[in-house]
Amino acid sequence: LNPTGGLLALPSFRWRAIYSTNFDLLVEGAYARAEIPLRVVRSNYDLSRGAVRAPVLYKIHGCVQQDVADGHNSRMVLTEADYDDVQSFRQVLLNSLAQAMATADTVVVGQSLSDRHLRDLAKEVARLRTEGAPGRVFMLLFDYNEDQANLLSRHGIECHGGSLEEFTHALGAVSPRKASSALAHSSSSPRELPTALLSSTIDVGHVWVAV
Repeated sequence: LNPTGGLLALPSFRWRAIYSTNFDLLVEGAYARAEIPLRVVRSNYDLSRGAVRAPVLYKIHGCVQQDVADGHNSRMVLTEADYDDVQSFRQVLLNSLAQAMATADTVVVGQSLSDRHLRDLAKEVARLRTEGAPGRVFMLLFDYNEDQANLLSRHGIECHGGSLEEFTHALGAVSPRKASSALAHSSSSPRELPTALLSSTIDVGHVWVAV
């Protein structure tokens, strides 16, 4: 798999942190292509002391590169039973996500809070907001459902329909200077598109048609 579309636009913005439940290496590939350093934390074993200036990607369900089947201490979360085992190796990651969601705006892209940890955290952050916490939670749903949106809004979670491509394109339109400056130090190849076009252009290299 190779990153395309909105994924390629991710490095254009200065995220406080990125949290993913995916196992793949697409986000890492997008940052590598933009030649921007990215620190990846897949479990407690990846944590290190000292300040790190690079953006951080937290993979709270693990990574395809690390699993007990390959001799690693941590595992990928593939089944409901794996949720019980994840606490031992990713407690610091989950605590970091909880703190980030309570103190900053969080945008959840691509899922309807079906993940148990994320759903409970979102509801808890919404509750803390009524007690003065500044964090807000936004949902960006591919398949927008009005009934589901109304249900989540009762918990203080604001929902909108849209894709990652629409989201990054809108961000680039609102703050083009900030988006372009993030990539100013990278030596992208001449074929790399400007940030404003990355999320709205189809790369023919990723498109195939069966005849």
